[in-house]
Amino acid sequence: GQVRRAAKLAAGCLRFWDKVVSGDLEADMERDKPLCMYGFGLLFGATRVPQVGRDQLETNFKRRHIVVLCNHQVFRVEAMTPDGRAISPDKLEAILEQIKAKAESQPGDPDSDVGVLTAQERDSWAKLRAAIAESGEPNRATLEAIDDCLFAIALDSTDCTNAHEVSQRMLSGGDGTTRWFDKHNIIATADGALGMNFDHTFGDGLTWNRMLSEVWADINGTRSPFAALPAADDAFAGSWSQLNWELPAAVKSEMRSARRKAADLAGDVDFYSLEFGDFGRNRMKEMKMSPDAVCQMAFQLAFARLHGKPAAVYESCAMKNFFHGRTETIRSCTTDMAAMMKTFLNDGTDDAKRAALQAAAKTHVEVAKGAKAAVAGPYQGVDRHLHAMKCLAAERGVKVPFYEDPMYAASATWRLSTSNVTAPFIRLFGFGPVTGNGYGLGYMTQPESVPVNVSSFKSGQTDATRSEKMGEAITQTLRDFDRLFK
Repeated sequence: GQVRRAAKLAAGCLRFWDKVVSGDLEADMERDKPLCMYGFGLLFGATRVPQVGRDQLETNFKRRHIVVLCNHQVFRVEAMTPDGRAISPDKLEAILEQIKAKAESQPGDPDSDVGVLTAQERDSWAKLRAAIAESGEPNRATLEAIDDCLFAIALDSTDCTNAHEVSQRMLSGGDGTTRWFDKHNIIATADGALGMNFDHTFGDGLTWNRMLSEVWADINGTRSPFAALPAADDAFAGSWSQLNWELPAAVKSEMRSARRKAADLAGDVDFYSLEFGDFGRNRMKEMKMSPDAVCQMAFQLAFARLHGKPAAVYESCAMKNFFHGRTETIRSCTTDMAAMMKTFLNDGTDDAKRAALQAAAKTHVEVAKGAKAAVAGPYQGVDRHLHAMKCLAAERGVKVPFYEDPMYAASATWRLSTSNVTAPFIRLFGFGPVTGNGYGLGYMTQPESVPVNVSSFKSGQTDATRSEKMGEAITQTLRDFDRLFK
């Protein structure tokens, strides 16, 4: 059920945090080299606080409580002992049941659900947050409790009938209520669908995957390549209390408008969850090509078939091999990739198509290696460096012709924003598009399947190019590749 599943996942996350704070977390390794572990300290120890102009990242590693969002109300749960040991799943489940009963018997006002403001434009949220904090001590105390919590649990009152609806609920919550987007959110729908909405500001996929892999193995009693999570404190019962708001009328009026905006934005995002099951990475390896390269080629050819031209493509590359490394861009739309698309679109021979695929796949592997290594060469990652210089130039009022060149703008308008987060314990992984007429493609290369979560803005696509059509084009393209190697 909803509460049981949420309690198990949350209790596992708390125990993982105990492992991090106690200094017992083993290093991630890449062959025989340890990777930077800095991001794990921010996993549940950081909070994004809105400020006009630029948000502020606040850290606190002595946090011991979580918050629960249910029926437009907020509750605080003391979930760890003073010395940092986690509450057990059974004890946390009992608390969540009590909270759910309270919230259902006395439902909150959707127009007073402050969490919806975290879905707004950041300067607007910063100004409204300041007004809320200045309007009474209960508000300041509630904001402080939320800021200082480890993470939020959202207990939704709705069911999801299919994977597309699950994606929508996990990303946006429908209308932005019963969420706090400045924190990581564990989300459980009424029918027990379970997921997490991560704040990408201070964390990345490899960190989240490591945490989830250990927690999931612990929940299911399966082996993990790492030491077991610290034991929960079975004697610790925890406690809970409701957090209250006293909102001025002017703020409530703004919140009604914010809720409409959040609902409109969420309603404009079109999801299609493709669970391609014809084959997976095992078959791709039989084709003598990198599975990630095969997916990237399929995405780009599918886009070209729908839109008649290639797209600028962002693929996330983890940079944990560097101190405090975050990500770099794999620019996977290469000249060899463009040649491959041209060969297919111009109906080349099967031999020509196979050769073009293998050439594009080989180049893609080199581009990915170059981005990750950050060393001089034809495929060195450049986007983080260029963006940093662009920001410095803007701050100092320096005009740089390069940044005003239309080609630069086009090359950094990611009509395909893609990320590969392959893990056996994840069914769906996704995010929104990053440009109005683009797609967000969260994908995995499983042994016998290729799940792809496709997102786009309805306002930026036509009936012929919406998310479902992109998913269908990817399916057909993967099947075309498979046929060529039989």
